[in-house]
Amino acid sequence: MAKNKLILGIEIECAYNPEKVDLGEYINNYHNTNADGWITPNWVGENDGSLHASKSGWETIEIISRPFLITEFVTIMQDLVDNVFKGKIMKDTMEINSSCGNHVHVSVLKEDNTTGTIPFRGRTFRFAGKIMPVKLTLATIKKIREEVLARLTPTARDRYFRDYATKIVKSNFFSGQKYREWNNSFRDGHAEYRSLNFVGVNTWTNLRRAYERIFTILRKYLIKEPAVETYRVSGNFTPTELPALIECKIQPPEKVENIKHKITPANITNIKFEGDEKCVT
Repeated sequence: MAKNKLILGIEIECAYNPEKVDLGEYINNYHNTNADGWITPNWVGENDGSLHASKSGWETIEIISRPFLITEFVTIMQDLVDNVFKGKIMKDTMEINSSCGNHVHVSVLKEDNTTGTIPFRGRTFRFAGKIMPVKLTLATIKKIREEVLARLTPTARDRYFRDYATKIVKSNFFSGQKYREWNNSFRDGHAEYRSLNFVGVNTWTNLRRAYERIFTILRKYLIKEPAVETYRVSGNFTPTELPALIECKIQPPEKVENIKHKITPANITNIKFEGDEKCVT
């Protein structure tokens, strides 16, 4: 039987320190369809007038990933740290504040003998299988909402609904309006989860872990599959945040295998790294 997978894409709205990283040339590309704005092969930058910096001298940017599969996520994040933010500590270079969003774009990939394509910013990304629309129902949205809200810190929970991420209810479910909890008005059938705001996250490790937990919840309700993936993390994620090598299987807590260094999977909560601030439970 063919398996379904999720194709993901993330937007990181943030403030950054121009004394540490120079991203100014990438912020004049708002929603362009051409190839402008690529910072690395995995990340594109653009301006967003709704963002503000809470630190003096800092500037704002929206950084958007290319479409990817869950098994590529660690590589995507490693590129963000090493090549967008030059291997520097997150709290010195990038801030997620109350004006920012951490949106997730989702499509469903059905494995078969065809090739699906996603055009994005002047490039075409190919996936082995048929790309299908995301089937969102009110019941599914409610279940995702309840599980995500239960894991967020109070500050992030307070920012879940806001003027450009309003709550979806029966009366507005078919409105086609963009600025809601979920935007499902795209012609290609993919959906954008807009309510996430990881305000206060200040380490790359916690940012990665926060997204991974969201991905686990989305897989559970959108393709009816718990997360069972193998990640290999290596390199200078940041000097104090990650051991040189972690290799583990992401599985339900009651069945964890092949763990080196005796740490738990990334979607389990009791990993602790120096300098980490807990963002989701």
